[in-house]
Amino acid sequence: MKSHINLIPLNNQLRQLVWRRSCQWAVVVCAVLGLSLLGGWIQWRHSRAEETRQRLLIQQALPMRKLQKQVEQTRLQMDELKQHDELRLALAGERPMITLVGLVSRAAAQCDSRVSVQRLAVQQRQSVLTEKTNSVDLLELEGIAVNHLDVTRFVAALRDSRVFQQVQLKYSESQKQNQIEAQRYRVECTYGVERRLAQSETNPAALQAIP
Repeated sequence: MKSHINLIPLNNQLRQLVWRRSCQWAVVVCAVLGLSLLGGWIQWRHSRAEETRQRLLIQQALPMRKLQKQVEQTRLQMDELKQHDELRLALAGERPMITLVGLVSRAAAQCDSRVSVQRLAVQQRQSVLTEKTNSVDLLELEGIAVNHLDVTRFVAALRDSRVFQQVQLKYSESQKQNQIEAQRYRVECTYGVERRLAQSETNPAALQAIP
């Protein structure tokens, strides 16, 4: 049996019920939002720590990257020197003319075909000193170019090949070629190899090229 009678109107009873349920759900929602914010803050701290760690690792790896680049550059330089040495050995062989023609053609091509070689001659000179024979060859180049700047570029390309011991521009003078102004030039390139005499004087073919 009921011990009391609720005299509150039905509308007020409904409002009180809705208010209680709203307060209960508000507490639940606030708790969920609080947990979500806490989880987001923890995740943010974790991501910040990871970013800091990555930056430190990148800074620690920078010297290794620089060292790797230096190693690659050194390897490229060694390959380039090896190619020059092979070219020098080819020039020191019995038939260097093909190699010389290819080298001169490559130097002329670097001048955008504005240099023409009309004469190519090789002079061989030898001098014997004690147990060594120094063979010095002289390459003479004569031709025409569009202007003196092209001649200078051609000489620089020959020097950059690092094959010749010395590259000299003997003369460069302007003249008319078929009513066209042109630059006539003469270049001398010196290259040489060192050969060691054999101990036996009866075997002159035992000359051996040394690096």
